[in-house]
Amino acid sequence: MMTGRGLVGPPRAGRALAGAALLLTLGACAQDPTDPASSTPTSNPTTETSMTSTTPPSDRQAAAAADLAKRLAIDPADVELVSQDVVTWRDSSLGCPEPGRVYGQTLVEGHRIVLRAQGREYTYHSGGSTAPFLCEDPQEPAATS
Repeated sequence: MMTGRGLVGPPRAGRALAGAALLLTLGACAQDPTDPASSTPTSNPTTETSMTSTTPPSDRQAAAAADLAKRLAIDPADVELVSQDVVTWRDSSLGCPEPGRVYGQTLVEGHRIVLRAQGREYTYHSGGSTAPFLCEDPQEPAATS
């Protein structure tokens, strides 16, 4: 406790107001188990997965093959599909983190496409609303379907 012009502590009314504000804040954070809108998803996020999940596999494959053909200056017909998997990425890096960047720590539904051209394999990743992109240093997904 300070004397003179120093603070003695918040007045009682201020403490009561702070307590009421805390209760209102906590009440706003509480979830109503009967209200489906207030439930927190526990597994797969649904915000950015709809675009990818409705994109036909052949479109993702075609986009990846076209990108690779352009990069290698070859005919897209010379790009072979090795595999295409539905995966769950561990975070928003989609299994292809870049040094020095920070990524959201949430599971992301996506795809891993492996192509072969000119005797070498190339891995493309996609997820959420992100179109397939070449991943030079791919990491394994959390799960594969």
